[in-house]
Amino acid sequence: MNIQFARIIDRQLFRELALNLLGSVAVVAVVFYIGGLSTQFDRRAFEGLAMSTVLRHMGLMMLTTSFLLVPLTVMATCLFTYGRFAADGEFDATRTSGIPPFKTLMPALAIGALAMGALAVLQDTIIPDARYAGRKITVDGFEQVTNIFLRNDRKLALRGFIFTWSAAHQDSNGDLVLDNVLLIQYNKQTGLPSATTSAARARPSVDPDSDILTLELEDLRREESNSVVQRFARLTQVVDLDSLWNRKLVPRAPADLSYASLLAEMGRGAGQLRAAEVSAEWWFRVTAAIAAFLAAAIGAPVGVLLRLRNRAITFIVGLGIIALIFFPLLATSKLLAEKGTVSASTAMAIPIGALLIIATALYRKAARG
Repeated sequence: MNIQFARIIDRQLFRELALNLLGSVAVVAVVFYIGGLSTQFDRRAFEGLAMSTVLRHMGLMMLTTSFLLVPLTVMATCLFTYGRFAADGEFDATRTSGIPPFKTLMPALAIGALAMGALAVLQDTIIPDARYAGRKITVDGFEQVTNIFLRNDRKLALRGFIFTWSAAHQDSNGDLVLDNVLLIQYNKQTGLPSATTSAARARPSVDPDSDILTLELEDLRREESNSVVQRFARLTQVVDLDSLWNRKLVPRAPADLSYASLLAEMGRGAGQLRAAEVSAEWWFRVTAAIAAFLAAAIGAPVGVLLRLRNRAITFIVGLGIIALIFFPLLATSKLLAEKGTVSASTAMAIPIGALLIIATALYRKAARG
């Protein structure tokens, strides 16, 4: 009878854990994506970038933090599921019926094992590639767009055009304004000037995805190659930047490498990369994956002890545990490994050992009621 009852409880808990996990994934993704995006709009680095580029950059940033978001999601799921399970008196009922507390926690460990496997797969190529792509966007886009019109020489000279201005400043709306601009456009086949445009002011914007410079010109004079002169109060001029985006070579750091590449670097003494950093990155990923499993082992007994039923509160508790315990341990251990203070394997064993001790102590306390 107890065996049949235990199986029913296991199926019920696993089903609720799976459903709550989907909910937690959605909540964490939306909260962190919108929260991260909202902090970027006042950054000067985003001026002139297409919204699609900004959104893609934020998505890549969120993916690279999966080593924190996955344990947080698992932690919040187990806290909520087992908190409600205990608050409804079902945990006490299972103990009264003779089912060992550890048996009741098995579904949480199963979810933790799935999360560990998922994070291990993500950390092979998906997260490193996302981190590398995000760094390339930063170097290729943000840094150059920010500084294009703040150059000391106040001049852009490419094969298709020469563009100069006397000064750059921001208007009352925070938009960039260039004063006394001169645009000389050339025929790419003949190399001869095709048009010369001078304007009192210009409001530039750059789309790095298409390498297009758009100029909103005000109070301008335009002279064509056939000597035809035109005057406009306002005109929009689109210029192909062509080779302006002289893409910087962005080398891959240890965090941008796959498992196979890390092992290869370790095998040849880390090659061009510091051996300590390569080894630290390898063991960091192993530790992060195991920590996703231990997040479930900690979240379940904490849920039983706190008996929380409010999803928002469980999310805050889980975030507190991750931010105050998990992340500091992981960051400190990786720093020690990178500096060579201790070996990477020893350094990364510290957070795992600490989390394992915490999980064991919490389980014993929850089992005693």
